[in-house]
Amino acid sequence: RPAVTMAADGSATVVWKSRNQDGDNWGVFGQRLAADGTPAGDEFQINTYTTSTQGQPSVSVGPVGGFVVVWTSENQDGDSKGVFGQRYDANGERWGAEFQINTHTHHEQQAPDVAMDATGRFVVVWESRDQDGDDFGIYGQVFDNTGAKVGDEFRANFETYKDQQAPSVAMDVDGDFVVAWQSEVPGIDKWDIRARRFNPDGTAKDAADITVNSITDEQQLAPDVAMDDVGNFVVAWQSKDLDYPDGKYGIFNRQFNDDGSPMTAQQFVVNTKVTHEQRAPSVAMDASGNPTVYTDQIATVLWGKVAYNCALNPLSALLDVPYGVLLSGGLDSSLIAALAARHAERRVEDDEQSRAWWPRLHSFAMATPYFSPGTSSGYTGIDLADTLDQQDVNIAVGSTDQRARTLLRVG
Repeated sequence: RPAVTMAADGSATVVWKSRNQDGDNWGVFGQRLAADGTPAGDEFQINTYTTSTQGQPSVSVGPVGGFVVVWTSENQDGDSKGVFGQRYDANGERWGAEFQINTHTHHEQQAPDVAMDATGRFVVVWESRDQDGDDFGIYGQVFDNTGAKVGDEFRANFETYKDQQAPSVAMDVDGDFVVAWQSEVPGIDKWDIRARRFNPDGTAKDAADITVNSITDEQQLAPDVAMDDVGNFVVAWQSKDLDYPDGKYGIFNRQFNDDGSPMTAQQFVVNTKVTHEQRAPSVAMDASGNPTVYTDQIATVLWGKVAYNCALNPLSALLDVPYGVLLSGGLDSSLIAALAARHAERRVEDDEQSRAWWPRLHSFAMATPYFSPGTSSGYTGIDLADTLDQQDVNIAVGSTDQRARTLLRVG
């Protein structure tokens, strides 16, 4: 499938594989886009070596608009498939020549993914057959901002039983990164999603693999990972037989703190539509740690934005107020609790057709520049009740499992 990356100014680069366009079977092509979505220049060919097939592209952009593209190439590294890359400057011009990424060339090295930090340092990960001693394993290579290799190729997976495949990588602004992949479970025909965190030089932070999925029945496949500026991350994947009542593949995710600990005890379903199958997820996270945003209406006077936030960067990042400025007791919090409870009774996943049995909602109020109860310039709970239809008031509502924190704007 195609891959896309977006620069800080809103411009983007899209890459994909195209058949019979480079003169010999499949090749890798790209298109740069301006911030308004219009093409910036012409479509361009990325792979220089065109013999046989080049595919499975991935792309990541740097701090000033330069980007790197990686892909799988057949019969180029001397033995089956290998991983290759090409760097570009902010103008879309080639920055150096096409280069080989994998050092180990026996059997297949394929399905690469790439991530870049704020300095232009980048890391590439891929799956490699029989290199870890038992079928496929996950390997990677760090590069500095000149395109030179940093250290040796490294193995990402600690567990080597059977197959570890479909890697995804994300990097924070300092170069710390996390790799996620699907891992075959020993002794049974099932797969889990695993992850492991790394330092900028490619050394592992975690002694062993992190099991991402909290429910281990059936198949967990096709992970995608995203990371915020400080190292909090989210993993999304497809899981079979769990998004009831359908019993086919659905999309799940789970968020983690920068120390690798899960933010929630359980994974949760992402897709609202549960009939038939939902597959091949992709996830993104902004610099503040918000991986998913959607809007919702609460009655006719409330405008809502639900942001799935990381624990170390909660609503304070959105509201620009110190975290922990919480209000407790009195009419203010009672009113907010009533509003929250009223609209948390029904399940979002089925368009509020059934009762919500999990998670149980507990609410709190947070002072903002617009709503500061108890001050001469602020509002009291009674004022809030009187001015729902006319004033600009902000309220924060959160759930105890940190699955969601909701910013509600009244007015």
